[in-house]
Amino acid sequence: MMFVEPRPSRGNKFSDHTGERFGRLIAVRPLKSIARPKPMFWECVCDCGTSTIVEACHLRSGGTKSCGCLSRDNSTTHGYAGTRIYRVWMSMRNRCDEPSCAGYQYYGGRGIAYDVRWRKFEAFLEDMGEGAKGLQLDRIDSNGGYCKANCRWVTSSVNLKNRRPQRRKPRAFSGFALAAALGLALAGCASLPVPPPLAEVRTVEVRVPVPVPCVSAHEVPQVPRTAFKPGGDMKQNAAAADLDLRELEDYAVKADAVLRQCVGGKL
Repeated sequence: MMFVEPRPSRGNKFSDHTGERFGRLIAVRPLKSIARPKPMFWECVCDCGTSTIVEACHLRSGGTKSCGCLSRDNSTTHGYAGTRIYRVWMSMRNRCDEPSCAGYQYYGGRGIAYDVRWRKFEAFLEDMGEGAKGLQLDRIDSNGGYCKANCRWVTSSVNLKNRRPQRRKPRAFSGFALAAALGLALAGCASLPVPPPLAEVRTVEVRVPVPVPCVSAHEVPQVPRTAFKPGGDMKQNAAAADLDLRELEDYAVKADAVLRQCVGGKL
């Protein structure tokens, strides 16, 4: 196919990619095919030194990233493609190199890397071997990287025990839950009830009388019932609490008189 440089014209509009990199390719100059005048082509230089001509749409879409050396470098000649040991090696590299990997934040995201020799599968296989079936690749120091000195083949149970201790996340509460808890506390229904505000705090000692044979049952004063209502109005509850204290004081006086009567006034 014959190529020529396109002549500038008003109707010939194209994106200038001169000097831009597309994978291993660097765009040098635009070209136009004599046989196919409509599509635009670019002469590119590959990192390996080879010059190649690529259609512009393939450069922009990422369909072409090299002169062909990239696929040759990625092709496997060791015969282990698709095997268990090859998948272990690929998983290790993805965890350290690919942010889109599910476990990247626990490996590459926190600085865990692998030996530069292990970029090639053959070097990894030479250092670690294939490992027995059912064993997993484990790092002796969970904060260290992947290398021959820090890696071993272990069972899944040993691998689980050697993991870093997970930090427990603080329990999160929604705004509705916090508001509900505050409302329960104000209503006196929580485990630690909030006492009603009192203008004056007084301590009353109450002596509970024990019926004795010398006192009839109707002479024993009844313990007053509290007028405080959980969840009621705060001002009304404060007044009710003050009234409860007064009734308890009267009850204490009556109960003390009954006890004195029982023991003959010797209290």
